[in-house]
Amino acid sequence: MTAWLEINGLEAGVAFAAFIALLLGSRLAPILPPGLPSWTDGRRLSALPVAAAALAILTLSASETTQFLTIDEAGIIDRLADAADRGVTIWNMGGLHSTMLIQVPAVRLAQAAGLLPDTVQAVLKAVHWLTGALFLMAAAGAMASLAVTGRTGTPRDRTGPLAAVLLLAGFLLPVSSMALKTLNYDAVSLFGAVAALCLACRMLEEGRPAPAWWQGSGAVVMAALAAQEKLSASPVLLLVCVLVGVAHGLAAPDRPFRRAVLATLGAVAAALLTSLATALLVALAMSGEPALAALAPTLLLGVHEPLVIWILAPLRFLMNIGEALLTVQERLWISGLALLPTLAALVAGAVVGVRLLRDRRAPALGRAVERLSVPAGMAMLLGFGIAGLSTVSPVWAPMEPIPGGATLVGGINGLRLHFGAASHAVHLAESVLFAYGVFLAAIPTALLLLALAALARPALRERLAPRRPAAIHALFGLALVAPLLLALLGTPTFQRYMNIPILLFILTAAVLAFDVWALLLRGTGRPIRIAAVGVLALLVVMEIAPFRPLYAAFRPLALSYPDPDRPRPGHPNFSWTGWGEETMLAGKELARRCAAAPDGRLDGVPCDGLTLRPVYISHWPFSGEGGVRTVPSGIADPDSWPDGPGDHYVINRQSVVGGILRAFPPVAPEFEVRYRGFAMAWVFRGDRLRAAGYRFDPYRTVPDPATARMETVEAYGPTGTEAGKPFNPQPDGSSALWLRTSSRLHPGAYALLDDIPLTSTVAGSSLSALVPRRLIEAPGRRWLQVIDGEGNMRTDPVPFDIIGGP
Repeated sequence: MTAWLEINGLEAGVAFAAFIALLLGSRLAPILPPGLPSWTDGRRLSALPVAAAALAILTLSASETTQFLTIDEAGIIDRLADAADRGVTIWNMGGLHSTMLIQVPAVRLAQAAGLLPDTVQAVLKAVHWLTGALFLMAAAGAMASLAVTGRTGTPRDRTGPLAAVLLLAGFLLPVSSMALKTLNYDAVSLFGAVAALCLACRMLEEGRPAPAWWQGSGAVVMAALAAQEKLSASPVLLLVCVLVGVAHGLAAPDRPFRRAVLATLGAVAAALLTSLATALLVALAMSGEPALAALAPTLLLGVHEPLVIWILAPLRFLMNIGEALLTVQERLWISGLALLPTLAALVAGAVVGVRLLRDRRAPALGRAVERLSVPAGMAMLLGFGIAGLSTVSPVWAPMEPIPGGATLVGGINGLRLHFGAASHAVHLAESVLFAYGVFLAAIPTALLLLALAALARPALRERLAPRRPAAIHALFGLALVAPLLLALLGTPTFQRYMNIPILLFILTAAVLAFDVWALLLRGTGRPIRIAAVGVLALLVVMEIAPFRPLYAAFRPLALSYPDPDRPRPGHPNFSWTGWGEETMLAGKELARRCAAAPDGRLDGVPCDGLTLRPVYISHWPFSGEGGVRTVPSGIADPDSWPDGPGDHYVINRQSVVGGILRAFPPVAPEFEVRYRGFAMAWVFRGDRLRAAGYRFDPYRTVPDPATARMETVEAYGPTGTEAGKPFNPQPDGSSALWLRTSSRLHPGAYALLDDIPLTSTVAGSSLSALVPRRLIEAPGRRWLQVIDGEGNMRTDPVPFDIIGGP
């Protein structure tokens, strides 16, 4: 381990592999087909200073990627590593399809090689980072290629310097780091969606006289890979299909509308074939394993769903139906019914697009977009964003109850974000301000200043050459309108859920500002221009560095939040309040403290006797190397937990803000994990928590007895055990059981054993729960029940028999 950079050999290896791919891409660019992102001037990109900077940024991005697991990753990797699942549970929820195409073979190869579980986890995360890095390079390359494309298809300038700026901005943007460094739905969906939009817009801008039928397929395939990964990319796939149809229609010498309709339907067919090929390849990767039988019944659901899954957003959030709707059977019905109307809307969109762009007023419209997109967009971002950061106070229900008038508040993970508004109209207005506040808070100051330079374009219009394509301006405007649309739909608008418009804004703003900075630096030598890019990179790195390794909690230098020392239940901020990466940081700090002790003991406990116990489910792989062992299972019992001086409990901010814990401990922590002065996690000794009478009580939502609907437990296991004998034993001594209900559960649902809440994890209509050992010591019949307060549901009790005993 290299201490100053905290990078291991696996991370250094994938960073170097990405660097080699970048160099090869730059050299091969001149021979790539026109529809692909031939985006660099090899002579410039391979120049020593630029190459060194690229390697440094890639190394910084990859560092510590394999050394932590967030709560999402812990669940995803556990399922991928299980031969009976291999991610099918997540596939059936409508996501991660493209990642499974890569990760299922990867996990099978790693397990076949006999790698230990921690090593398998690290390999999967490294593969994910490398995959995401390649997709990000494609997105930056496609944007650079679009930026230098004119209506004749002839590049107007060399793209190397611009590509370098785009890569720098892309890799250093905090939302990109979140996508790259966490194995979940974000990398392929984020970078694939942006690349697809750029490729489709480039085809539209090139305006070839007679495009071949297959042209645009690269954009469609990329968009399909993104859409089948995450719901948020589904609208991008629809837009790309329309753009491909419009491009073919505009290029047709006669019967343009017919050509547009056929090309749009062809794009839809290419998307369906992409998803079908993905499903078949994933099934092939599972051959010979029990997971294949679980995948087969829903295999074809993933083929057409990426085209229509967008409809679930208004159903879940705007219409307040909620997550309980999303069973596989209901999704089959919804997606099937929505397919034909979606196709009709796409065809109509292509026809309308061709009609608008063939109109004699289209050039004037394009010039208006070029003139207004930057000033209007930046006014929206700065005006609404600053107003949101200054005036809006977000809170989570049920910890902070929703006022009676604020109905239709979208829910996620058992929580509902609101602002204490007395009416729904005020709630919507504050939702818009909050969305733009989150958007603004996600952008490093140096990159925002880079974007602001684009405001000088109108004054310098006569001196700027070349004129950038109108599509760049249109994408810029689209990125800044997206928060408004998402907020009005009631969908979540934290930065992870708006990562596509955030990245799209940064890349298009960098293109538009690049010309201004190039003009200012005209006449200077090449070393000065390279140094200017280096200064930009250094400023960004200095601002984001305190938020390593994940950068999810990033906030700009000018922004501060209340409650920096102690969290309040139900009170988030405009950044991320923790994902579990704090466990690794706390563990490293604990190991450093123990290593610095003169006798190899910390508070009288040998270093190899220290145990780190995160309350928020997370993991620090290879933790034993530092003498500190990690137990990644969370807290199974509020009252019965190890309380020795060597037991150290990590409570991150999200544990309290998100209601995993009802109250913050009343004692001083041993130490804190802080990001630029803002505490994100606290480490407490078990014996001191016990002496203070602390209980790990979760915030539980309870159904209304008068109106709660009753469901049934369709299956569960085990159905009993011997007294005092653990079953499916866990690292903390608890036992694990599972239940499957007759309807989909909200993420906040939990199991009861004789009215005692159990620590539970939800996946669709199934739930796994941890049973403390003290609850199975005595023989007798116990009763299991599932409670879903968010869905106002409870199940009929089912028996759990404990046999044996004296």
